[in-house]
This record gives sequence, C-alpha cells and structure tokens, in this order.
Amino acid sequence: MPAKPLLCLLPALFLSACAPKAPEGPAGPPDPVRGKGKMVQYGCAVCHVVPGMPPRGMATNTGPSLEGFAKREKIAGLVPHTEENLVKWLRKPQEINPRSAMPNLGISEADAKDIAAFLATLE
Repeated sequence: MPAKPLLCLLPALFLSACAPKAPEGPAGPPDPVRGKGKMVQYGCAVCHVVPGMPPRGMATNTGPSLEGFAKREKIAGLVPHTEENLVKWLRKPQEINPRSAMPNLGISEADAKDIAAFLATLE
C-alpha cells in the first residue's frame, strides 16, 4: 500500500487530537432547552411529530405524535410515566418493549434526562 494516502491522514489526526473536548459528566440539572436541541441532534422528528419542531427529512411518522406527552400516564403504552422509566425508554427502548420500532440511538444518560425535561413541557 502506498504511504502517500496514509500521510494525508496525519494532519487530520493531529488536529483532532488538539481539538477541545466536550466536558465530561453531567451538565447540571436536566434542561428542556438543551433537551429540545438533543431531540434535533438525535433526529426524533424523523419518526415523531414534535410540537414546535419542523419535521426532519422524509418524516415517516413511524412513532406517535409527541403532542401532549407530559399528560400521558404510560410510556409506549406499557410502563408508568416516570422520569426514570422515560430515561430508560429513551436509552434502551427494547428493554421495555423488545418489539419496538424505536431504535437504540446510543443516547447518554444526561441527554436522555434533558430530552425528558423537554418532553415534560409538551402539554
């Protein structure tokens, strides 16, 4: 294999090592504003209608509308609507419903708490 393509990668590797890293650990208490941004980041509006958020891409509405989510008694129609259950659902939906179409997006605990805080505003 020629060495030239590998040499082209060296500047990118060097610069990425110098880039500032995001702070680790919790970013404070759950924040609905941050949560709305995380919903955009994770692409929730691709499958869900999210009040106050335009559909993203070719929205399929695979998931239910999230309008009125704060008033729902159950999450995914299965478990009581608590912050703990919602965070678990957001992070690992198949642990609550193995047949769910909702993908595991690798959402961190902190991001899930922020998203839960945003969903709590959807009355």
